[in-house]
Amino acid sequence: MADKTVYTVEEIKVKLATSQPWIERGIIRLFERQTTDEQEAEVTTHKNAMGFSAFDAEILSSFAKQLVNRPGYHLTPKQAALAAKKLPKYAKQLWTISQDQVSKAA
Repeated sequence: MADKTVYTVEEIKVKLATSQPWIERGIIRLFERQTTDEQEAEVTTHKNAMGFSAFDAEILSSFAKQLVNRPGYHLTPKQAALAAKKLPKYAKQLWTISQDQVSKAA
């Protein structure tokens, strides 16, 4: 996501299931879409189709806070494997974020 390449939703799904840098950036980007109260409580309470689902909010918010608050930190192999199973369903949301960034850069 750091480069200027435009990916399809399917390509993003593959990256989220297989690439630790994509997993970690995806978690952070989705966490940024949570409301402030959701971020603090590590839950999803607003039905706004942004950020994590209620089922994933606690664990993925916890991972996001570790990544954001500990510079240089990377998910453990066990954390990354769990996230890799959960993140592909958020590919469309991450694709939308990337499209917004491309539009802003143009």
